[in-house]
Amino acid sequence: MQAVNKRDKQSGVSLIEVLVTVLILAIGLLGVASLQSLSLKGGTQSFLNSRAQMVTSDLVDRMMANMDSAVDGDYAGTPVAAEPTPNCHTASCSGAQMAAHDLWQVSDRMTNEMLLLRGALSVAYDAATREYSIAITWDAAVGGGASGGSYTASTCTAADNNNSGCMFTAVRF
Repeated sequence: MQAVNKRDKQSGVSLIEVLVTVLILAIGLLGVASLQSLSLKGGTQSFLNSRAQMVTSDLVDRMMANMDSAVDGDYAGTPVAAEPTPNCHTASCSGAQMAAHDLWQVSDRMTNEMLLLRGALSVAYDAATREYSIAITWDAAVGGGASGGSYTASTCTAADNNNSGCMFTAVRF
């Protein structure tokens, strides 16, 4: 009978151990990459939500500064695309004209300064309760919509407030 060499029994075991170790390490690195991706997405959504909150605060501050027009419902509607006339910074304006100018200015800031790409601002007023419903929507797709594809603004109500790309606020005067 031939003596079995201890070395012959161990042949290839080191290679299998290395392959198992590499497999476990690869699975771990994939998990870390997935967590990093989720973290970046969450950070982007948080950034956009804070920007939308700043837009809402800006509009509410303007309403409070022009309280009589706010109570009359002059801030209701969708902002115009171009700067309304007269320019309330250089000319005298009525309360309603100031409201239209404020809406335009907030909408312009939302898209040009606040980085809410493809953002839309909608303001509704309920005269019975003297409550404004302010809805801000934006393209919450990866990259903020910079890819150039088609985009349709999502609905934005109190029930949709937890959805990405929607900030709904109700304010009573």
